[in-house]
Amino acid sequence: MGIDLSSLPSRVHQLDVTTPDGPGGRLSHDAYYSFSYTSPSEQIALAMPVRNESYNHGTLHPIFEMNLPEGFVRRQLSERLQRYTRISDMLFLAIQGEEGIGRLQYESPIVRSPVEPDNLQEILAWNGQTGIFADLLERHLFNTTLSGMQPKLVVHSDKASLLGPDLIVKTGGVDYPQLALNEYTCMTIASAVGLPTPNFWLSDNQELFVMERFDIQDGKKLGMEDFAVLMGRSGEARYLGSYENAAKVIDIYTDGHQEIVRFFDYVVLSCLLGNGDAHLKNFALLYSHPQSRATLSPIYDVVCTRVYELESKSLALKMNKSQDFPNREGILGFAKNLNIKHAAQRLDEMAEIAMQKIQNIEELAMFPLLKKTLEKSISHSVALDGSRIGFTGLRKDRKKRKTDALLKHGK
Repeated sequence: MGIDLSSLPSRVHQLDVTTPDGPGGRLSHDAYYSFSYTSPSEQIALAMPVRNESYNHGTLHPIFEMNLPEGFVRRQLSERLQRYTRISDMLFLAIQGEEGIGRLQYESPIVRSPVEPDNLQEILAWNGQTGIFADLLERHLFNTTLSGMQPKLVVHSDKASLLGPDLIVKTGGVDYPQLALNEYTCMTIASAVGLPTPNFWLSDNQELFVMERFDIQDGKKLGMEDFAVLMGRSGEARYLGSYENAAKVIDIYTDGHQEIVRFFDYVVLSCLLGNGDAHLKNFALLYSHPQSRATLSPIYDVVCTRVYELESKSLALKMNKSQDFPNREGILGFAKNLNIKHAAQRLDEMAEIAMQKIQNIEELAMFPLLKKTLEKSISHSVALDGSRIGFTGLRKDRKKRKTDALLKHGK
C-alpha cells in the first residue's frame, strides 16, 4: 500500500479505531493519550473491556504501541515523512491503517494506493545486481509499522499463488552478519522439536529470512497481543520481568495448563539455542475475539544471539531470579515452578533432536561459528550443575542409568 504524501495532515491528534467485527472507539492525543469506546463498539484488547469511562495514559496505551516502528523501519519512515508532516506515534498509527499485526485498524484521511504484490519464489531466487530488500523497501515501506530494531518489511504476496497470507521479510546488517541464516536455522530446529511455527524460508543468497504472517487465518485477522501489552507495559520495558510471571499471564487468558507446557518448550528452546532476546514482545497470544479464550501464538523471532559479540550473554528475562543461561538444574527448577511434568525427559528429547538437526542443515557450512556456538549452548543446557559433562556424556549417562534400572528389576 502506497500513500499520497500530499494527503498527510499537518498533525494527527485523533484517530477512529475499528476492528474486523465493527467500530471500536476514538483515540486522541493532546496533553495525554485517551481512548473512549463509542456506541455500539467492539472490545479492542483483552485487558480493555468496553466501559463508559475513557482509558487515559500519559504515554500511548500498550495495545496501540505494540506495532509502532522501531530502529531501521522508524528511521526510514521518518526520513521520507518529515518534509510533509510532524513525526509522531499517532502519525505512524494513521499510516498503519489496516496493515498492522492483529485486528486493530485506524481510519484517517490519508489517501492510499495499492502496491503490486510480490511472488514468494521470485523473492527467494532474486539474483539481481541490486539487493532485493532495497527494492522491496521502496514499494512496501508504508505497509510496515512493525516493532523491533531489525530491518523488516510486510510484503503483500501474490494471491494467485498457493500462498495466502502476507509475508514478513527480514534481513541483517553489519552488526549482525548472516542473521537470516541464523533465524532460519533456529526456526528449523524449533519445527524439528515439535513446536508450532509459521511457514518460513531462506532466500537462495541467504540474505533474507521470509516468514508467513500467522495473525491472518482463513482470510480473517486474529487479535494478537504480545506479553508487554498483556502486562500493561511499554515496549521499552520488554526486558523487565521473569518467565515465571509471563507464565502467569498465560494462566489468566488461556484455557488450562497445556498452553503453559507449550510456553515451557518455547523458553527451553531459547536456552538450548543461546537466544538472549526472548523478551516480552517475542511471546504473544492469539484470539478470534477479546471475549474468547486465547492461545499461545506460534514461536517467532528466535535467533542465537550468543554468536554475536555485541550481544549480552544473558537471558532476556529472569529465570529462577537470575538472568544467567541455565544449565540442567536451572531448567528443571523452572519446570518445577511451572508444574511441568516429565520436564527432564522433554529437555533431553529437545536437546538430542536439536543436536542432530544441526548436523543436517547444509546451509550451516556457510556459518561454522554458529554451528559451534549452538552445539556449545545445547551442551551447557543439559549439563549437570558443576559438571563439564556435555551432551554426549549425559546421553551415555542416561543410557547407563536406564540399564542399571532394568538390571535392578531383573529384566
